[in-house]
Amino acid sequence: MRHATAEDPARARDFERALTPGGCDDARAMGRWLRQRSLSITQVLCSPALRTRQTAELVLDCWADAPQVEVTAGLYLADWPALVATLEPIRRGALLLIGHNPGLEDLLTYMLPRRTIAQIAGPLLPPGALYVVHFTVEDGVLVEGSGQLRTAMRPQLLSAE
Repeated sequence: MRHATAEDPARARDFERALTPGGCDDARAMGRWLRQRSLSITQVLCSPALRTRQTAELVLDCWADAPQVEVTAGLYLADWPALVATLEPIRRGALLLIGHNPGLEDLLTYMLPRRTIAQIAGPLLPPGALYVVHFTVEDGVLVEGSGQLRTAMRPQLLSAE
């Protein structure tokens, strides 16, 4: 998941950018959407930037049994190889990874088959967007193009549902 909409970079240092009021609403709505799908998230990894921590808190706000959020310094503006390295040790369960672009978009491009990427309309990962991807790890290495897109949602589409 990419963090929800944050304030303009001209208003605060990047690391300290907060969510906008609309971004807060979007994060809560995405949390409700996730909860309704009964995805049993077992682990949450989050960049230490303010906007990602706020997104995690608001997404999980409606979950009585929400997992603990692990703030991971290496996720701040991480590139796709660093994100792949974060995913490779995951063996079972569902991980919610909350981070930043362009790293997350590049990660999706690495994980998903090209034909799947080509079918996605609009921007790949706008603020607040979430993808549920099942992926394969062989011999401790995430297999490029092995991801299976299970579902995806963007805050802009929630009002259309």
